[in-house]
Amino acid sequence: MFAVVNGCPPDEGVMVELGMAIAWGKPTFLFRDDCRRCTDSESYPLNLMVFTGLPQQGWEEFWYASVEEIAAPGKALMRWLAGETIHSASRR
Repeated sequence: MFAVVNGCPPDEGVMVELGMAIAWGKPTFLFRDDCRRCTDSESYPLNLMVFTGLPQQGWEEFWYASVEEIAAPGKALMRWLAGETIHSASRR
């Protein structure tokens, strides 16, 4: 699931869909080009629950902050589209 998590807080419907994708073990990728902070965390730009479908280490590979990053070959989405098995948090 490629989820656009803009807004403060992000859209509740997208959050429900994201939770379902995480529960089903689907790969999740997060896009946010909204510069507002929606968390008290210094390490994560959104509520930690949003990141439960991403690996604890290397979650940044699944996070997209610009449209240009979507096609970056080193990021998780392009690797997954190329057929590489990626490991989300729910598949560990």
